[in-house]
Amino acid sequence: FHDPLNPKKEPMSVFISGNYYLIEKIISEKDYEKIYYIGISGGGWFVTILSAFITEIDKSYSFASLVPLSLRYLGPKGDWEASKSKFYKDMNYYDLFNLTTLDKKFKSNRYHTLVYNKYDDCCFGKPWSTIMRDVGMNLKSKYFKVEELDIYKHVIDKQFLFNQF
Repeated sequence: FHDPLNPKKEPMSVFISGNYYLIEKIISEKDYEKIYYIGISGGGWFVTILSAFITEIDKSYSFASLVPLSLRYLGPKGDWEASKSKFYKDMNYYDLFNLTTLDKKFKSNRYHTLVYNKYDDCCFGKPWSTIMRDVGMNLKSKYFKVEELDIYKHVIDKQFLFNQF
């Protein structure tokens, strides 16, 4: 993730800057009433990361995408961007979860939901889905939720989303 035109940029910033730029551009070109951001797997990871820094996103839904590094002892460490970047020396997933709920004035009024498919055949099914459900309950925030769905695939459950709106 080295950018020869910007050699001082950190690899994580190079990795996320394209998506950040596109989302900011779309938001700035039109006056939207509400902005929802939804993704799965690596796209769900982007949802959490970018929702933490783009405060215009009102609700975000990250499906089968991540668990905090402190819980990775149960299995695979994940891809570079999700676990190995120096970014995580200063910022952890709990910080990001908190930021996804804060507006520009640091007031909680945005919603972020992590959604795990209990029997996901790819990423973060049991035991992570159950552990993360418990993490969500322990955080006791009406703005940050963790859902564990009884699904056997690596998919975005459209019915779940329809029920949210």
